[in-house]
Amino acid sequence: MASFDAMAHSWTIRFLERRIADKRILRLIAKWLKVGITEDGRVTRSERGTPQGAVISPILANVYLHHVYDLWTHRWRRKASGDVIVIRYADDTIVGFQHERTRSRKWGSFVIGRKTIKKRMLKKLQEVKMELRKRMHDPIAKTGAWLNRMLKGHLNYYAVSGNSPSLWWYFNEVRWRWLKSLKRRSQRAFMSWEKFTSATDRFFPSIRILHPLPCHRFDARTRGRSPVR
Repeated sequence: MASFDAMAHSWTIRFLERRIADKRILRLIAKWLKVGITEDGRVTRSERGTPQGAVISPILANVYLHHVYDLWTHRWRRKASGDVIVIRYADDTIVGFQHERTRSRKWGSFVIGRKTIKKRMLKKLQEVKMELRKRMHDPIAKTGAWLNRMLKGHLNYYAVSGNSPSLWWYFNEVRWRWLKSLKRRSQRAFMSWEKFTSATDRFFPSIRILHPLPCHRFDARTRGRSPVR
């Protein structure tokens, strides 16, 4: 159900009364809301929604959504961790969050989820693709050693708690680009999947979180198991 069909008439009038004092205008708008819909010669009226196709419908929808959505969102995002951006056009909206809040599987509590920006990964993958093209005819061991150093550097920077899906995606994309590069070495170039996976197992570092959350990273304890203050 669209917001145009779910707007309560009583609340719409109450919202309008906050800015419109002329009772005649309010009565006119109330009649406009109750005009109903004509289908097959039958008039159907409802206590919700705005008239379909009426020029006043977008204005009433904006007034209604300003009170039930915009003001609520503005009040709610003050409590959010990080920036929250809300863009609304009529009943279409986009909400952007600086941080993603997820539930930790290990600890069972809510934590701030962190995810590498997709645009940044795509730019880096383009650089990897160009470098692989330059190293196309180098020995596999030499290219593999370079990939190992590059991926370790990626882990050192992006292997933070909550970012595992992005790490797996990035590693898989690098893996496929290396495979395509090897297949283009010559028209007779052929590498079995088993041989390729053996090479990636050899040169690709294991994906693991190197930077846990501060609450766990600084959870130092003395010999008596009392936490360090």
